[in-house]
Amino acid sequence: MKSRRTLYVVIGIVPAVASVLTLGIALSIVRAFRIPTSSMENTLLIGDRLFVQLFPRPVPKRGDIVAFRAPNDLTQTNIKRVVAIPGDRLKIIRKQLYVNGIALQEAYVIHKTDYMDS
Repeated sequence: MKSRRTLYVVIGIVPAVASVLTLGIALSIVRAFRIPTSSMENTLLIGDRLFVQLFPRPVPKRGDIVAFRAPNDLTQTNIKRVVAIPGDRLKIIRKQLYVNGIALQEAYVIHKTDYMDS
């Protein structure tokens, strides 16, 4: 009788522990986000969902879309496109972005105002 009870306990506990471990590992490798604002419109729309790789942490390259904690509110996550990497020099003239002195051709850019910066 005792061996049967042990068998039921093992059958119940092993899958539960495996499920918890699998979920814990999965949550430490990727995280799901929902896009709350239109700041990346036409690439990502409000309500879109995406998965972000957490481990191993990839090194961002130009053009990648990254997620990071907002510096002024750590409860918020920002999702933005990388336009420069450490050591690059940026300049914006008349809504044109220059990286290291070369105009960046950004087909995804949409200017919503007529305002021209200096």
